[in-house]
Amino acid sequence: RGLEGSERSESYLRDEGYAWQAVGETGELIELHFRLWGMVPEGFGRELLESSIEDPTLGRTARRLRPASAFVVAAIHGWTQEVPRALNDWHDLYRIAGSEPAGLSGTVIDLAGRWALELPVVLSSAVADRLWSTEACREIVAGLVPRLGRGEHRLLARLEADGVDAVAWSRLVLARLLAGRRSRAGWRSVWRQIWPHPAMVERATPREWSWARRRLHHLGTSLGRR
Repeated sequence: RGLEGSERSESYLRDEGYAWQAVGETGELIELHFRLWGMVPEGFGRELLESSIEDPTLGRTARRLRPASAFVVAAIHGWTQEVPRALNDWHDLYRIAGSEPAGLSGTVIDLAGRWALELPVVLSSAVADRLWSTEACREIVAGLVPRLGRGEHRLLARLEADGVDAVAWSRLVLARLLAGRRSRAGWRSVWRQIWPHPAMVERATPREWSWARRRLHHLGTSLGRR
């Protein structure tokens, strides 16, 4: 049951929910992040959970992502944030790489390649290496750059020339699809950058406005942002 308490938010939770707060049947608060994003392939989140390891230091039934899985999730997460992007998103990569130096880069390369996530992992690793000169990140970039498509290479060049905030999430999604990468939402994940789910419009616009005005206002904001 979504915290928003509306039909639109319930529809979003069923169809696309991935970063949404909900209340469970017994009253607990749940934050739904693990379906992850529409641009990742179906089954990615499920595999990461199934391969996670028990960590009783976090709680009796707690589990922790394996370091390579955490690295890939963090690498994707940084690009979903609003501009200007926060430094701590890239520092997560530096910390993970520093805590698990032995064999991490090879495992990340394999995981990113198997799930067609080369582009966000390359871009994030390049940013982290530029900021903190991290050997594991350099190895990941070197291992994955040859696997990039033409459009993906152009986006990497844009990052190197113009910086982190010059790379929009929508461009990243589009570059992957043009390179033939798999994704859970397919082309809808590009369309949603401009025409979000009605629940997103509902959250971001005044309730007293007509629905047409709310949608047009949100469309204008999306176009200006992207």
